[in-house]
Amino acid sequence: MQFKAFRLAPLLALLLIAFTPYVYADDVLIVLDEEFDGTSLSVDRWPFQTGTITVSGGLLELTDGEIRSGVKPKYCTWSFKIKLNQTDKTVMVELDGSGCIRVSFGADGVIRAHTEIYGEGICEDSMGSYEANKWYVIKVVWERGRVRYYVNGTLKAVHTENVPTKPLMIYIDTHLTAGTTIWLDWIRVEWMLRRFMIGPPSSIGEAATSPSRIGAHLRLHSPSIIQLISPRGLRFTSPGPTAATSAKSIRMM
Repeated sequence: MQFKAFRLAPLLALLLIAFTPYVYADDVLIVLDEEFDGTSLSVDRWPFQTGTITVSGGLLELTDGEIRSGVKPKYCTWSFKIKLNQTDKTVMVELDGSGCIRVSFGADGVIRAHTEIYGEGICEDSMGSYEANKWYVIKVVWERGRVRYYVNGTLKAVHTENVPTKPLMIYIDTHLTAGTTIWLDWIRVEWMLRRFMIGPPSSIGEAATSPSRIGAHLRLHSPSIIQLISPRGLRFTSPGPTAATSAKSIRMM
């Protein structure tokens, strides 16, 4: 009986989605929540790694190298907490693919917002100067036709041209100038389920959410179990080495 109940749980969870007419604007799907716990960088979440990498005390230290994630979001809120060892080097933290949504810490001591579709056009703005050995929280909100850039909670740039329309991977690069070290405390990628979701998602596959249209699709990476955790929430978990993150949640109102 217990076995049958366990097998029925995913079906019951999907039925809950099917009969939920909408979700509210503040619902969030967590695609990646990297806290850098442990003593090494996960090769499942970060399959491409070069340079000198140390993970200790909940921090990632990266010197003269680059890392790329296995997660490729589209239209998301992407944020991270970063510190650099000096201000005369170049560091790029970006979403990259057919174009890029980039936050760069330049050798001139300036933080820049950079939005580009390769071969079509570029938007770039200064977001102010930065200091060595000081923490900065960067948030980038990527929507259909618009990207907003925040530094320590303050809106610094808005780009409405040359906004990428295809999924992009997370790419962190410190190897452009020798002797560059950064520390990352965390990186998060979230999909905001804005406006309303009419009926169930049409696919748990390639599509993503958009704030500018009614109806939303979800993209989960190898979901194998759907757990009903409360009458108001679902948690999607992906056990095993291929999981993009340990838990992905949708809060249903």
